[in-house]
Amino acid sequence: MKRRISILLLLIVSLALASCGYSRESAKDVMVREMEAIQSGDFEKIREYMNTDLLFSHPVSDGTLTPEGFDEEELALIFDNLRYKIVDVEENFFGATVKIEITNKDMNDVYKKYMDKYLPLILTEENFYLSAEEKDELSRDVLLEVLEDERDYLATTLQVSMYYVDEKWIIEASEEFNKAIMGASISTQE
Repeated sequence: MKRRISILLLLIVSLALASCGYSRESAKDVMVREMEAIQSGDFEKIREYMNTDLLFSHPVSDGTLTPEGFDEEELALIFDNLRYKIVDVEENFFGATVKIEITNKDMNDVYKKYMDKYLPLILTEENFYLSAEEKDELSRDVLLEVLEDERDYLATTLQVSMYYVDEKWIIEASEEFNKAIMGASISTQE
């Protein structure tokens, strides 16, 4: 009985809003724009619809925040082949669940290749006594080289929650979503 009353009230509210000419952006359209912003590295636009506490966790030198502490050039290489496909959207008055498949460079493979190249380099007599700044520069150069050459991709399908608050869609930036866009594998045991 309570369920019927709840459904009836939801239907009445929906009809009332529809008759007043109320319209709102679909959750799918917002997710498409968000993924396009991620692909292009438009962090200002990303912040419009996403709580970025998990996504943007490390400051860079100019004070802007970027995922995992990568700089803009590194992020451009990480996201240059990011692809997505919206599989399904279930939307209601208060929220939505978007099932999305995200494909990106396999960063687990990138890290392995990075370590395979960087460690032998840094342990040579020639590079062992480099300053911290020089070691950072060497590390960055190796990372950029590995990112440019990476050809292995990882596809992840996940559910993304969205909430309609203050006449605006908010995308929940979960750790699972963060890992998917950053090309990290998501363990089923976590």
